[in-house]
Amino acid sequence: MKQKTTNNSTNELLKRLPLLFTLLVLTTPSWLTACASINRKDESIHSILEKENALIEKLQAQRAQPEIAQAISENVSLTKAEASLALSLEELKEANETIKTKILKMNKEEVRNGQD
Repeated sequence: MKQKTTNNSTNELLKRLPLLFTLLVLTTPSWLTACASINRKDESIHSILEKENALIEKLQAQRAQPEIAQAISENVSLTKAEASLALSLEELKEANETIKTKILKMNKEEVRNGQD
């Protein structure tokens, strides 16, 4: 009769597998966060706001064209909607500028002391 032989290295590997998995789970977040930097985040927010402002300016230029202005002036409800849209676009531009000045330009002392 043949006896089953087990491989000792396989048994040891199987015994260590939970430990290896635990180490992997614990170290993965540090790998992922080590690659992130605050400057890159600030630059991406700044570029997003710049693109958004450029889009708003294009929309405002489109809405100012004579053909669109004439079509809007013929209908009262379109005139009200256009006024609301123009106001919203201006408010959005102002909000973007506020974000740039208040949030992105915080110095390290303010952050360290927990001030707004």
